[in-house]
Amino acid sequence: MRNDSPRWHTYESSWPTYNGDGFSLSEIHLGKQYIVSGLQKNMSSYMGDLPTISWPDIAMGSNYLLNLRRDRVLFVGEKSFPEGWQHDHHIAISDVSDAYHVFKLAGDAALQQLKQLINLDIDQASASLVRMVGQHELIIYRHQEEDTFLIHVLRPQAEALWQYLTTKS
Repeated sequence: MRNDSPRWHTYESSWPTYNGDGFSLSEIHLGKQYIVSGLQKNMSSYMGDLPTISWPDIAMGSNYLLNLRRDRVLFVGEKSFPEGWQHDHHIAISDVSDAYHVFKLAGDAALQQLKQLINLDIDQASASLVRMVGQHELIIYRHQEEDTFLIHVLRPQAEALWQYLTTKS
């Protein structure tokens, strides 16, 4: 069998901070990430009173829920939860901490950099943080400050997103 490995770029498990014109891009580690499916009221009663972030809310603190769909959120934080069906609360929990890579895009030109990737409008509210880029789903939201964005991307797509954001500056 022929060896094609030299034809493919080797996946890098980490990237240095990239400083563009008016923005910086870096990878960050947020702790645990869980997909939680079920009714919102059941999630809240099980997971505690955590803020649920929609667009264009700003996520504050170290534990919060990201609104993905009507019946699905992504928990981000330091808490741990048992995986599987939680019968008493009628919710399902899946640990996806290793499934998503998270990038931090910050600076005065961060929004403009994102707009090269996708149409985003701070003034247009949306319940969901999921944005489609081609056939890929990204979870995009503001974090701690108005000009700081976190982007959750599936690990196999992380390098392509990094390359796109660092070459379109």
